[in-house]
Amino acid sequence: MSDLDLRAVLDELGIDTRGQRLKECPYCGHESACIAYDDDPDDEHIHCFSCKAHATADDLVAEFDLDMSASGNRRPRPTKKKKPVGREHHRKEVERLWQDALPVSAEDETLRWVTVERKLDAKLIEELGLAKTLPSAPQLPWWAYGWRIKHRMILPTYDHDGQHVSFRARWVFPPPVPKGKKSLAPAFGPGSASGCVLANPIALKMLRGEITWPITLSVVEGEPDHLTWATMCPDLAVIGIWTGAWTADIAARVPSGSNIVVRTHHDPPGNKLAAAVMATLPGGA
Repeated sequence: MSDLDLRAVLDELGIDTRGQRLKECPYCGHESACIAYDDDPDDEHIHCFSCKAHATADDLVAEFDLDMSASGNRRPRPTKKKKPVGREHHRKEVERLWQDALPVSAEDETLRWVTVERKLDAKLIEELGLAKTLPSAPQLPWWAYGWRIKHRMILPTYDHDGQHVSFRARWVFPPPVPKGKKSLAPAFGPGSASGCVLANPIALKMLRGEITWPITLSVVEGEPDHLTWATMCPDLAVIGIWTGAWTADIAARVPSGSNIVVRTHHDPPGNKLAAAVMATLPGGA
């Protein structure tokens, strides 16, 4: 049994502990999906039914680097709550995973997929920061636990403000590929939500508000097409999307008068994606 009180640790994280159901999960930030089980002193823990996180008081202290030494078992509730650290912790994990990843040319299967299967310029992909490859035995965060070892290539995804919030992981090994598993987003956490897109450097400047004049923007479907168009047209803005990626907030970042070319696949899902993009644009065009 831990000598730390579970609710004292949650207090330290700035999470409202009134009631058994927590207002926010310390890991994924999901509201009302995390339960604190503290009826049994020998088995105090939290469990989130959204991100599947399961942690004791000691786990939380270690994960979020808390100092409980000055408070005994229970630290008084602060008069002003700290901002919950779940999303900030996630941001640091995203940053660390990207820093630890390797250039696409550093791993044979990823390089084969890029240069042989897709006939793309690996050096240009690296220069533009469009993708990297995971090492052979990657240390993945818990929110990426569903990624398979063959989803070796990762592509950064950005929110409507141009902040790097997560990744798409792409299968790069030869077929067969499990149905529906060519690419994966994080299973849980902030980066698994809608409103995250792939963006080349020009599109990133647009999302960040650094470009306010009319431009030509290509909106394409999926990771392969994004890499293709982003390397073919590095001087144009290119955004890669999938179901749920494009939102009105992203559309609002497109400068007025811009020329927007939607290049989704010619099939029912692609047509649906194109319609979702067009519906957010002024006049539907």
